[in-house]
Amino acid sequence: MENKITKSLVIIGGGPAGLAAAVAAAENGLPAEDILILERDGRLGGILNQCIHNGFGLHTFKEELTGPEYAARFEERAKALHIPYKLGAMVLSISPEKVVTAVSREDGLFTVEAGAVILAMGCRERSRGALNIPGFRPAGVFSAGTAQRLVNMEGYMPGREVVILGSGDIGLIMARRMTLEGAKVHVVAELQPYSGGLKRNIVQCLDDFGIPLKLSHTVTEIHGKDRVTGVTISAVDDKLKPIPGTEEYYSCDTLLLSAGELRRFSFLEAFQLNQLQHFLNLFLYIRFWYFSYFQTIPDVIRHVHMGKKGIILKYRVHISLVWLQIRHIFPLQPYTSAVRLLKSCDDAKSGRLAAAGSTQQGDEFPLINLQIDSL
Repeated sequence: MENKITKSLVIIGGGPAGLAAAVAAAENGLPAEDILILERDGRLGGILNQCIHNGFGLHTFKEELTGPEYAARFEERAKALHIPYKLGAMVLSISPEKVVTAVSREDGLFTVEAGAVILAMGCRERSRGALNIPGFRPAGVFSAGTAQRLVNMEGYMPGREVVILGSGDIGLIMARRMTLEGAKVHVVAELQPYSGGLKRNIVQCLDDFGIPLKLSHTVTEIHGKDRVTGVTISAVDDKLKPIPGTEEYYSCDTLLLSAGELRRFSFLEAFQLNQLQHFLNLFLYIRFWYFSYFQTIPDVIRHVHMGKKGIILKYRVHISLVWLQIRHIFPLQPYTSAVRLLKSCDDAKSGRLAAAGSTQQGDEFPLINLQIDSL
């Protein structure tokens, strides 16, 4: 039988942002028993549990802490305020009425009727598919965050001969971490003409260990079928296109990707979009309203309604929240050619249907009708 709970505030995500929001709500008058934190991992703390390096807490706690130590401080504050939380709880959906449906081993399927919802789910790293790197799909390609969790929390070594694509802070830190664990990091390649990480991390993680950093370079091919055997790195021009004749081959068994993060869009499922209704809406849209809704500029999105409301919670807890309500989704844009409307495009710049790896395709589809309530 489905369990039902009622809470004034539900926070999805028990990382540093979720814990800080819960503590702030409790300290500003919202009763702790009216707050609920839902965390899908087996412990609170989020990504900080795998960030065992120091550098955290200088602004908040006025001292240098490791990631787990920083998370533990907020966890202690939340527990001292007796804020309830559920671990191993995976949120399945959020209805427009703010009814959160989740599942866990202990409680099974349960729902929470919330007065307000905070999404503190963090982000996810760009995968190889988002980067559009040619080659097979062998074992040995990891995001830098995945490799960090494997090494620091699970006790596994992803590989011994490593190439890193991207010079964000996590990529730089993993270059040092893999070296300390006995791996050989051959090179860190960065697409941009500048590093995305802190100067301190470049010095401490690369320069101190003699790891070369190649700016304006990217991986243009991954070699190997069952396991990575090597990668090809090429220089890029001012338009970030590979320059023919600049290819360099590096023999390795592991490629780590540190190419930025994406917001979590898996919660599109949370709005209970029915697939049949989705395609029915699409068909009706094309069949009846294509010519009446014709737009000459495809980048201009019609009928995007954004409503902003000033809402104060019952106990006057002033927290910046965002609630998204998806009304309609039309993943295709009308164009002058009816034939092109359903034609798959391979050009990553225009990317109408499935041009993976484009940095602009997220701005072009889908067309989402959003209603945003700021609490």
